[in-house]
Parts: sequence; C-alpha cells; structure tokens
Amino acid sequence: MIARRAYSPADLEAMNINLVGGDPYGGSSTIDQSFLWRPFKASRNHETAIQGLYHIGASTHPGAGLGGGSGFLLAGRL
Repeated sequence: MIARRAYSPADLEAMNINLVGGDPYGGSSTIDQSFLWRPFKASRNHETAIQGLYHIGASTHPGAGLGGGSGFLLAGRL
C-alpha cells in the first residue's frame, strides 16, 4: 500500500518543540544568523578556547539545515 501524509507547520511543532512554527532551521536564516556570527565572531575553523576541542553543529558554519556540514568540514581539516 502506498500512502501520503502531509504535515502543517503546527503539526511539526507539536511533534518537535524545537521546530518553532514548523521551521526546521530554528528560525532566521538571514546572513547574520547563517554566516557572520555563528557561533560567535571570534570563532575560527570550529576551534574553541580548549586545545583539541571543536564545536560543530547547526550553530556553527555553514549553518543550520545542512545535515552534518560543519562536521564534514572539520573532519576534512583534521
């Protein structure tokens, strides 16, 4: 049997509290949120203040919605 199911933004938010308004990207996708300040201005190449500890995920470059993009970039660099 083949079936199809459609979800509204309200349905998505009800299923996952992180999908505010049903938005899988966590809100704004403006350039200041997706490039310039992720996670903070002084951050470079996913490095943290602790040597050997790196920060990856949706809050880092290249930003939300890219399913592992930051980890892929860091792995290639390491």
